Amino acid sequence: MAVVRAAAVQDCPVLLDRARTLDLVDRLTDQAAKQGAQLVVFPEAFVPGPPVWIDALPVGGDADWHSLLMRESVTVPGPACDRLAAAADRAGVVLVIGVNEREDHGGTIYNSVLTFGSDGSLLGRHRKLIPTHGERLVWGMGDGSDLKVLDTVAGRLAGLICWENFMPLARFHLYAQGPEVWVAPTLATASSGAGGRPRSSLLPSYGSGALARPLLVVRSGSLERHESAIASYRIDSEAERRVLAV
Repeated sequence: MAVVRAAAVQDCPVLLDRARTLDLVDRLTDQAAKQGAQLVVFPEAFVPGPPVWIDALPVGGDADWHSLLMRESVTVPGPACDRLAAAADRAGVVLVIGVNEREDHGGTIYNSVLTFGSDGSLLGRHRKLIPTHGERLVWGMGDGSDLKVLDTVAGRLAGLICWENFMPLARFHLYAQGPEVWVAPTLATASSGAGGRPRSSLLPSYGSGALARPLLVVRSGSLERHESAIASYRIDSEAERRVLAV
């Protein structure tokens, strides 16, 4: 396998603003490419940002927020998907990015990861198999049919989303296909535990793949603080800030 330079983007979206988040994706992808990256990996649910309110609002009390997330989510195919494809093509990189994916006809939103080739082609879409804890109030379940290793100019690519990396059968299914690069988009960073402490139970699960077989592991996250997640996001509306800080 040739030497691959990968960029793990550690940044936050403009929460619930798809257009401005896509502008940010353009800038960060171009920046990574200028620094020699061949593979650019964005965090989980980056477009238009994760439902950070699920732990702050009562069940059933987030209808307005869910509607806004539905409006700002990505359809595949669709204009936002085309915009991401153009970013990969322009920069000449393999682009892996987490999105909230909305069905074109229906009301289900999925926690999905899209992978684009360096020519802008959509190589793969993976929907998170089982959303974690309160995420199930927002995201539907994937069916596993998309657990495939992808051939890219950056190597044979595979990966799982956040806590999916704890699923031994999903990992084994992908390991058996011979990946060379493992991507692990997540919301968590090394300091996302309570009090800023490392989430020791989560982080080793990513690196363990490199022990099971020779892999380059690329993990990207966006949340810096568990206890004040909202402070990590770019939000312009003071009303939004008050509601999400409940």
